[in-house]
Order: sequence, then C-alpha cells, then structure tokens
Amino acid sequence: MFLLTLAHIAHAADEPGLWMRQAVGFGGWPSGAVIDTRAQLRTPLHRSDSIVFQKTYAGAGGRLAVTPAYADVGPRVSIAPIDVFDLDLQASFVGYWPSSFGPMVFGDLGGTLSKDRADRPEDAVSTWALVLTAAPTLKLRVGPIVAFDAWTISHWRFHQPDAVDEPYTYEPYSDMVLAWTDTLLEHQAVVMATVLPGDGGPLLWLGPTFRDRIATGSGDRSTCLGGILTTRPIVASWAPQAVVQVLPYLKDTDRLGGVPNIQGQLFWVLD
Repeated sequence: MFLLTLAHIAHAADEPGLWMRQAVGFGGWPSGAVIDTRAQLRTPLHRSDSIVFQKTYAGAGGRLAVTPAYADVGPRVSIAPIDVFDLDLQASFVGYWPSSFGPMVFGDLGGTLSKDRADRPEDAVSTWALVLTAAPTLKLRVGPIVAFDAWTISHWRFHQPDAVDEPYTYEPYSDMVLAWTDTLLEHQAVVMATVLPGDGGPLLWLGPTFRDRIATGSGDRSTCLGGILTTRPIVASWAPQAVVQVLPYLKDTDRLGGVPNIQGQLFWVLD
C-alpha cells in the first residue's frame, strides 16, 4: 500500500483517463519476488485553488500480482476525495501452489524461517484464499518533509484441505502465520526528507519508517523499525522510480535478532 501511495502523491491527471502502474519487487529475509500490475479508469473529483484539492480522483479497475508462490487477481477501487487522504478497496482470489516458498500448515507460531520450512516439504499445501482488503492512507507534505500513515486491513478466508487438522497456515506475502479464517492488520508510518524534491527533476526522498503487523486470529505479530528511500535519478518516461526499505525486527517469533527485512521495488506509472 505504501509504495502505491508514492505514486499517488506525484501523479493525478486533470481529465478522465487510464491509470496504470507496473511494478517489479523483490525481498529478502524472507525472500520473495513479485510482478504487480494495476490498471484503473480514473476521473478527477472536486478540484479548486485550495492546496488540498489539487490531485483528487476516483478510479475502478483491477490488479494482478504473480510470484513464485502464488497468483493474486481481483477488482480494485480507489478514491482520494482530498489530497491528504486516499482509500483503496480490493477483493482478491489468491491461488497458491505447493513449494517451500508458499503456504505450509502450522500447529503453532514458530518455525517459519526458510531453512525450517525447507526441512518439511510434506507440510507444503496447495490451496486458495478469498481476501477483502481496505487500505486507507493519510499523507502530508510540508516544505521538504513528506509523511505517510498507512493502514491495511485484510480479511482472509483460506480453503483448508480436508486432510489438514492444524489450525494455522503460513502466508508468504505477509510472512505471517494466519488462521484459516483470519484478519490481518498492518500499519506503516513514514517520515521522509526530500533531499531532491523531484518536481520536474531528479528525486531522492529518505527517512525512518515503522511497520507493525498483527494477525487477530492466530495472534502472530511482526514489528520493524528502519529506513526507507525512494529515488528517480533519471527524468525520462522510460525511467522507473525505485523504493528500498531496510527494516530490522523489533518483535517477531522467529526473526528477532537476525538479518533485517529488505524490500525493493521498481515501478512505472502511466497517467
């Protein structure tokens, strides 16, 4: 959600039209990769000379994400009635195939590290899930400072295979152990300094970020505090914007004290 918000703050067409975002992402600890395509028909909402009604919009379309562990597809609706707030709503069908990267059955919250999962291939499952997601974001830009407060609330209903009695499954995108029916709450707060503002020229923003994930059904929790930067050194239509965040764990059943979570993404926006 946060990476999409970076596109929101910089792009807002003045007439109805097609909005597209193509992203390629990668991650480490846990490892992962994703190709994420989003497309919407968008129209401006109320616009005025006020500084908070310059980039309003409403849009409807869909999202397709493909990874080595699953494919995620579904409709997506977005609205930004005021420049400091936007909301994304999505319904997803997620199809998982069995692998050491994908879902595995769990009886408790431990053992989610890649090396632990690789030792128990018999517990990998092929399954699917229906997911409803709401992602509101508050955002602010004052002088050289950009701040975001992003929430993602997602309700998961996994298909539990008949032969599986364990109460939980590992979900690879969130790196969380979830109940077969669960609600996942994610909060990420960011404050960045605009070293290079990107207003028609090179862009470099960087600063601290805090991320917290809580699964209300299983009780799993992961909390990180680290740094994030986004940059676009080349101003050209073909040049992507890059985002990288490095997040040491403050609380996590398996990963506390280990290497940090590292995530990166290249994305292109057509508005």
